[in-house]
Parts: sequence; structure tokens; C-alpha cells
Amino acid sequence: MLISTLFLTPVRRWINYSEPKSEENSIKVISYNARIVGWETINPTSDFIDEQNADVILMQECGDRKIVKPKSSKYAIIDDYKIMTIYTKHPIIEHGLILENRMAGNAHYADIDISGKRIRFINVYLEPYKLHEDLQETPENIDNTEKKAKTIVGKMLPIFKKHQEQVEKIAAFIKKSPYPVILAGDFNAVPNSYEYYKLSEGLQDAFLESGKGSGTSFHDYIFPLRIDYIFASKEFESNSFKVKRNLGLTSDHYPVFAEFSFKN
Repeated sequence: MLISTLFLTPVRRWINYSEPKSEENSIKVISYNARIVGWETINPTSDFIDEQNADVILMQECGDRKIVKPKSSKYAIIDDYKIMTIYTKHPIIEHGLILENRMAGNAHYADIDISGKRIRFINVYLEPYKLHEDLQETPENIDNTEKKAKTIVGKMLPIFKKHQEQVEKIAAFIKKSPYPVILAGDFNAVPNSYEYYKLSEGLQDAFLESGKGSGTSFHDYIFPLRIDYIFASKEFESNSFKVKRNLGLTSDHYPVFAEFSFKN
């Protein structure tokens, strides 16, 4: 029983069976890595944004406004930070960078007024590993397997170091926030990782609170991974969490949806 208890939460970070709660006037939040940097034509993501009617959409690897441009004018757009964008239907009080403005690895925030309450939304895209081809090629013999393993480890170690630096800055920023926080994005790290534990300190994982089924959101490896998250301060009640896999989008990530309401 003790062993089962110890392993229960780590397993639930991948597969969970919480029942979603029905709540009117929920705050609908979407996080989505669109992976469309370099696109030259309008992407299906534009229609996706319009159709969702979300309160806040936090996007990573989303090109620029010329590519992802909603047809409706209901969204205010923050796209000052290169590959990251926030769309919202509500008044933006202020926004700014958390990490230095890089093409790979970034984080920014926006304070948004929703129903008279100031909420700090933090959009995160941690440095990518770029191991897609390395992991999917099958070595021909043991020597090649060892060589490949060393190559992968050699690529990963510098990223681990960058993640640690990025995570420490983001975590310190969250801790200092005078407002309730909703943190979302592509962590490029699985549950039970340093990145997950450090960034979730003092916050609740919406998938753990109200998700049902598999939380995996990245499908470009041999096996799917959960690397896209939405966390929220304890002031919020997590009403639902979903990974939507049937929207016909072109990314190697699936968008993740969560709904929150303020606790009474």
C-alpha cells in the first residue's frame, strides 16, 4: 500500500481520472505550441483561434501576426516577443519579458483584467532539445548504438543547464507576483522532472486537479510525451483540463485546454 501510494501521483501526472466540474463563467485558457515558425502562408491555427472563443490563449512557436491572424477582432494580441504570443478578449493592464528575448527558449507575462480581477498569465517556452531525428533513427549495431547514445547525451547536457537557468528566473518571478498566477506553455520536460517540480511550486497542476485520460501532448517521438502544461495559483478552482487531439492542426503538439474559477 505504501509503495502504491508513493507511485500514485507520479503516474497520475501522465494518466488521470478526475471528474471535470461544471462551472458557469469559468475562465477558459488554452496553451498551444503551433510549431509554425517559418510558415509563409496563413496557417489553420488562425481558424483555431477564432473558433475557441477562449478568454486567454498562450502560444509558442507561433510565427508572427502575418501568419496567425484571427479573422475576428475580439482578441487583443501581445506579439512583441518573437516566437511567443498571447491572445485575450479582456483588457491588458501590462506585459513584459521574464527571460531575455531569444529565438529558442523564452518567457513573458501579461497582467489581464478578467471580471475586475487582475490575473498574471505567464507564457513559457523552455529551450528545445531538437532530438527528433536522433531518437527515431535505429542504429545498425552495438557500436553505433553507443555512439548515438553519447551524441544524444552530449546534446542534452547543455540544454539541462539552460533549463536550470531559465526555470530559476521564471520561478523567482512567480514567487514575487502580487497577483494570482496562471502559468502555461511548452516546458520541453516531462512530469517528474526538475522543470516540472520547480515551476509548479506553490501552484496546482490543472491536469492533476481535473484532467481525465492521458495528458500526453507531444506526438513527434516514437512514443508520446506530456510536455505542455497549465498551472494555477491556489486561489483558483480547476474545473476541467483537456488535451484536444482531433482538431486537424499541423503541429507536433496538441493544444491543452483548462477552465478555472475563483474559489469562494
